[in-house]
Amino acid sequence: MEIDPADLSEFCDAAAGLLSKAKLPLICGLTDQSVETQQAAVQLAKCTDAAIDWTSGNFAGAVHSAMQQTGLVSCTFGEIRQRADLVVMWSADIAAWHPGFITDYVKEFVAIGPDSETTRQAATPFNWDRKRQIAALRWMRSAGARASSDSDSQFVGECRQFKQMVDQASYPVIVIDETLASQIGDAGLLSLFRWVRLQNDCNQCRLICLSRGINSAGIQSTLSSLAGFPFGVAFRHGEPFFRGREFSVENLIRHRLTDLILLVGSPDQLPASVLDSDEFASIPKIHVSDCDGDAELPGVLVSHLVARFGDTCSGTLIRDDGVPVACPASQSGPLPAPETVLDAIARRQD
Repeated sequence: MEIDPADLSEFCDAAAGLLSKAKLPLICGLTDQSVETQQAAVQLAKCTDAAIDWTSGNFAGAVHSAMQQTGLVSCTFGEIRQRADLVVMWSADIAAWHPGFITDYVKEFVAIGPDSETTRQAATPFNWDRKRQIAALRWMRSAGARASSDSDSQFVGECRQFKQMVDQASYPVIVIDETLASQIGDAGLLSLFRWVRLQNDCNQCRLICLSRGINSAGIQSTLSSLAGFPFGVAFRHGEPFFRGREFSVENLIRHRLTDLILLVGSPDQLPASVLDSDEFASIPKIHVSDCDGDAELPGVLVSHLVARFGDTCSGTLIRDDGVPVACPASQSGPLPAPETVLDAIARRQD
């Protein structure tokens, strides 16, 4: 189902009817939507016993799992610009996904990871593959007390060089994004979080996670305030929230647990593995969006989103460092705002 601007009431009636009959509807696709839309989606999920996921992939789950185990010492973009004397892009493809971050907040930086545009722009690149990144974290967490599993003396020397750079900085900041998950996996991500916490005791080392989703920080904040763990939340039968990746988009669709998908925003947010699957094609869908079907909402830093959030989208966005930004629409569109549609569908559930 797609919204027909000529008859919004009929669309909402039909959508409400499908939701009331579904055994486990899935609300997803919220990372390119405003906080107001995300809040309306959460309220709709509560009154329809739906699962809700913001489709940021496994990286979000790994980050929040690591945060639960180690905590997170982070900072704002302003602190990076004003205080950081060492910025490390750790397997973060910042140059491709967040070019404004480099031009607006960082003058020089160190990069860790395979060869990429980011490492080529770095003042000091460490071209480490997955194995060496994990070995470096193990080496640094033990302060070199144990011999590295990599016998390459050049690599050990690079580990010492990097550790010395971090130790000598008074306010080092480690920047990561979704690229890191594919590089070092969940265990490596947890090891990085633990090392940053240890380093923070020495010189205020900080970690910041940039997202490719335009407003993933918004839905994380919305869900955290309700469930405490903002990933794959399911609202079922008045019980406490179930949490965990078993309620992620990939698993709900792959195992055919959901029988109705309510997609808010652009389908491009969904992982390619989901969009291309036979299971996804076979599940009925309700699509709510106030953007042109061909519109692309690029995953760029929120500081640049006032001009690029979309022609008709508007509302409050939350930057990756937690700062809210108001984004006005540049023009009026033929479709109502998504939060208006979601509120109308929710009212029909009463």
